[in-house]
Amino acid sequence: MRQCTTVYQKAIRGMTRGAISLLFILIIAGTAHAGKDKDITIVILGDRTAGHREGIYGAVIEKAREDRPDLYVTIGDQIEGYTRDEAVINAQWREYFKIVRRIRRRLLILPGNHDVWSGASEKIWIKRTGWETNYSTDFRGIHLVFFENGRWAKIDSLPEERIAWLESDLKAHRNAKLTFVFFHRPYWYYTLPSGKADRLHEIFAANGVDAVFSGHLHRHGSGIYDGIYYTMVGSSGGVMEDNVPIKGHFYNYVKVEVKGSDFSIKTVPLDGDRELPVDFVTIADLKFFDRIEDRYVVPEELFLGTDTSKSKSELRISIKNIRDVNLPFKIKWETGATNWDIKPTEATVEIPAGEKGTATFLALAADQPYPLPRFEVAYPYHEGRSYDFRGTVRLTRILEVPRIKGVTVDGRVDGSEWDGTVVASNFSDPQGMSSNIYDTLFLFGRDGENLYVLASCRADTEYLVTNAEGRDGDVFRDDSIALIISPDPDSKTTYQLFVNPLGVILDRKIVKGKGRRRKADPSWDAGCEAGAYISPHNPSGFYQLELKIPLSAFGADLPKVGDEWGINFGRLSVKSGELAEWQYHESSDRYLGRMVFTR
Repeated sequence: MRQCTTVYQKAIRGMTRGAISLLFILIIAGTAHAGKDKDITIVILGDRTAGHREGIYGAVIEKAREDRPDLYVTIGDQIEGYTRDEAVINAQWREYFKIVRRIRRRLLILPGNHDVWSGASEKIWIKRTGWETNYSTDFRGIHLVFFENGRWAKIDSLPEERIAWLESDLKAHRNAKLTFVFFHRPYWYYTLPSGKADRLHEIFAANGVDAVFSGHLHRHGSGIYDGIYYTMVGSSGGVMEDNVPIKGHFYNYVKVEVKGSDFSIKTVPLDGDRELPVDFVTIADLKFFDRIEDRYVVPEELFLGTDTSKSKSELRISIKNIRDVNLPFKIKWETGATNWDIKPTEATVEIPAGEKGTATFLALAADQPYPLPRFEVAYPYHEGRSYDFRGTVRLTRILEVPRIKGVTVDGRVDGSEWDGTVVASNFSDPQGMSSNIYDTLFLFGRDGENLYVLASCRADTEYLVTNAEGRDGDVFRDDSIALIISPDPDSKTTYQLFVNPLGVILDRKIVKGKGRRRKADPSWDAGCEAGAYISPHNPSGFYQLELKIPLSAFGADLPKVGDEWGINFGRLSVKSGELAEWQYHESSDRYLGRMVFTR
């Protein structure tokens, strides 16, 4: 077996009896059938974990056994992992091998990020599976390469020695009848469909790779790039975003059938009796679904002031027709469970091929805007295939903050000091529904140099959680209020303040990096003064906080009349686990409303 023999020699120490048996079976199978064109069936199992559903993986295996495959291959994430407790890790591996016991002798396993995430977990992987994290083998003339990339989130962070191993292995087996490469994270999903350079793809194209299989995203999809078949294997047990098959979200396995030097790829859903062509969901389809809300069906931003019930606002939805034929698009609003009135409730827009169209509605919201109304658009993205896209109002709330004379920061409302301030009392939960934390009021005012905030929170004061000790402790784990402020609503920098009922403060600066990465700077000091008051123990009690925050602390010039800053605020109740937010957000990039400084 040429170069692969050295891989086995290195791996054989510490191998389990089952793994050694598998090794010899594969060697014998590869030798006995060399040069013969006997048909081969390979089953590829998708991710089992990352929020696994009990029993699904076993059911997928049982269905796959009906195909009587010659070989089973996994795409990674066999265990949940991500713990330092080696006893737990070993118990998870025992559980996994119990599930696959009936196919173990024909099973080749690829490591995912939940299987190998550290040096310690790598050692356990080698001991439990008998394989190095990178290895390759030949099976009846097919060269199979298993390349670990789960520990590296981006292609640019892959260690050079691992890339060198991959390239060397492929060069040594360039003349194989067929070459299949398996790696967990689908780097290619973010490069090839957009025409971006991809170093691994260049290596594959130069060395005769026929097909590449990945997982990780728990969705199925396929594409062909420079003659190489790329397949993202869907979930075989791991949690999915939803259960919409045309989006690649369905439990399945992939079946590769080899006849001589030709092969075909099919996907087999767990539910139902029929096999699907691998391009049942294409990568182009997935990219369409990823972009539909930002590019193809876009509700225009609706700004909603503190007084929401005075007049109707125009509400527009822009739709781009990506097809090469003129198409009608029907928009239907669902307002029954909301406080909104939208007219008309249905509209159809005829949009020419490749162009945009806009549907306009009139919207009236009551004082409580949550839950937000949703709309549905039937988008015919392929001939004979339509996607029922569901969206919601893209709401940005506006808070007008007036001038006041100033506040004595003691947690109590004294005289008329809060007269004329703006009141916010309607909040959302993290799902966009009306929050169950009732009787919460925030009042805002300002003078020339400071922002003043009053938070009055109804609570069973006997059960308040106030464990944070000293400034910058874990206040966000207590009953608390939170403020997020940015002088530039479009900036990647925000400032956070958390205050618990005792007036203990956590303040920090947050700088957003690429993707979802955020860097917290706890050294930032808002210079905030906090006054706290807690009523006597009472199920119908309350706590109250008054804050005085220097506006100069936010790294910008003092605001002038008419200036807009970004803001969000809310409250956490530990006992109920409820979170209330003033500005609901579906995206981590859109979570700030607007704070307008008035006279």
